[in-house]
Amino acid sequence: MRSTTALSILLLFINLTSCKEIKPPAENNTAPLANETSQSTEPTVEVDMPEAEFPEPGTESVTKPKSSFIVPGKSGTVPTDAEIRAGVKMQSRNRKAAAELEKELGIKPRAGVPSFVTPQVNDAGECEALTLMGYIITDDVIRKISEMDALTINFSLNECEVTDEQIGQLANMKSLKSLRSIEFSSAPLTGSSLGMLKGCDKLEVLSLSGCPNLTIDQLPPLPALTKLNLLECRMVTDKDIPKLASMKNLETLNLYNTSITPAGIAKLKELLPNCKISHN
Repeated sequence: MRSTTALSILLLFINLTSCKEIKPPAENNTAPLANETSQSTEPTVEVDMPEAEFPEPGTESVTKPKSSFIVPGKSGTVPTDAEIRAGVKMQSRNRKAAAELEKELGIKPRAGVPSFVTPQVNDAGECEALTLMGYIITDDVIRKISEMDALTINFSLNECEVTDEQIGQLANMKSLKSLRSIEFSSAPLTGSSLGMLKGCDKLEVLSLSGCPNLTIDQLPPLPALTKLNLLECRMVTDKDIPKLASMKNLETLNLYNTSITPAGIAKLKELLPNCKISHN
């Protein structure tokens, strides 16, 4: 009897000991599975990106802004190697020509004003465009400029000491009627010499900005003119509206700080519907 009881107690003890080694399925088996799941799914989050802002690899050129370069005679996007070499060559040629022209023309800078010579020289060594800024212009300088027969792109006198009489002498300029752009800015001009522009049928751009005493009474018809800058020409008034309105090919007209009234501006906009007019 005692041996049977002892055997029963021993079997019960063995069963209880075995039960302690069994791991509860809810607590012990699910924790490792949760860790494994988080490790495998964490880096696989998917987000839809707008194509315009985040293009697919290899398609960046579709939305990437294009770089702009200044190339002589060109405008737009990335130039070719040949165009870059041509541009570098032209810049070198222009720097050399600037020093030579300053000496040949005999120009002297004005006191207290920045001065520079900016030519554009072609492959034949001829000056096609010329800007003089901050120089004292003499009759001799005008005579020498008038002999430059290749000057057909642009001629600019900016903040130069020059008179109406000297501007009038440019009527003898060999290339005058071939010029496409002319600028006489920030000068003590009255406009009495503007008649020298008669016959400039190829002139597309004319800038007379910063000439507070200038009137446009004597400005002749310029059929090819598309851009006219009269910034700070305070003598330009409503009486000039008929002359301005006759320039039917104008695309841009700068009338900031002139004496044209708001009513005059409204009238001009009506008469020149295709022209962008800038004003106060």
